[in-house]
Parts: sequence; C-alpha cells; structure tokens
Amino acid sequence: MNNISANDYHRLQWQQAQLSFHKTDGPEVFKLNNDDAVKSPNAIENIRGSDRISNIKPEDIEALYAEIKAGSITALEASNIKNEKLEPFDYLQHNIKEIGDYPIEVSIEPDEVNTAILFNSLGINFLDVKRMEVRMELYEKAKEDVKNSSENNDIRKDQELALMEDIDNRIADLKERKQDLMERKKITESEDELFNQLRFKHPDSET
Repeated sequence: MNNISANDYHRLQWQQAQLSFHKTDGPEVFKLNNDDAVKSPNAIENIRGSDRISNIKPEDIEALYAEIKAGSITALEASNIKNEKLEPFDYLQHNIKEIGDYPIEVSIEPDEVNTAILFNSLGINFLDVKRMEVRMELYEKAKEDVKNSSENNDIRKDQELALMEDIDNRIADLKERKQDLMERKKITESEDELFNQLRFKHPDSET
C-alpha cells in the first residue's frame, strides 16, 4: 500500500472488527462489532469474563430440551423392566442425567463467523465452547421443571433441593471446563500482539 503501512492497515482492520458487548434480553453475549467508532481497551478480558460468547436462540433451546425430555421419558420407562411405579422425581432425575449424556450438535451461525475466526486464531475451539453453553442453557430449563414440580407439590422440598444441587454442580463443572478451554492459549491485553495473531497474508506485511 502507498499511503498506509502494514501495521496501520492491520490496526485499521482491528478497529473495523472491534470487540464489544451487545446487550440482549438474556446474558451478555460476546460478539464482533463492525462499528469502528467504539474502542474497547479491555476486549480480551471481556472474552474471558463473558457469560456467553455464542448466539444461542431461545427457541432452539426449547426445541432441543423438548426432544431430550421426550427421549428421557421413553428411555426411563423402557428400562423399568420390573414395572415399578415411577414418580415425578424419577423423571426429573433421569432427565438431568440425559442432558449430561446427550450428544449436542452445534454449528456456526452467520452472525458468529467472525467471532469463531477470532477464537480459532487464539487457539480456542468456538464450537466446543458453544456446545458447553448450550448444555448449560438446557440445565437451566431443567431447573424450571424442577421448580414447577415443587410448586405443584409433585416432589418434596428435600427432593427439589437435591435435584437443584445436582444441576448446580453440573453447571459449575461446565463453567470450569469452559474457562479452562478459554485459557488454553495465553491471550494478552496487547492489541499489537493480537494484530500479530490475527494478521492475514498481505503484500506489505513483514515476513
């Protein structure tokens, strides 16, 4: 380029794909913002501290949860070879287990492409993170079922507490695993270092 150095060019690219948070109706979601008017000096720290980085649609969670729940009911009843009476607690407990075992498939949505590319450049598997976030959302749906069952007196209070504790422990484990995944490769606060990691092949780039 004639009027702009390679470093300035990459800095401009960074500004045009500035990292920021977008408020949603749910948790804060990490996304790439194409508005270069806003700078976020703590962008990398925001990646680590964000509640959610993927764009998970509530209707998709609802549909997947309904699918897992229906499958859990079928599996539990099929395994009841002694034909014992199954209580609401049994269905809730088995459903929680099924959420943990279910093979969740995720894909990169169009509005997640830039985020996925960035994470890949930092050594972070975006799909693995998204898969964990989807599973955590499913556990939150299970919490709602447990709470509703307790309010309807379908389960005892001690059973509600036991199920909630199980779910909370599973969510805590996922959060810890997610954090480990996010820190697999050291991410610094330095924009210059990030430029180097994100740099694409350019005629004026130093080699």
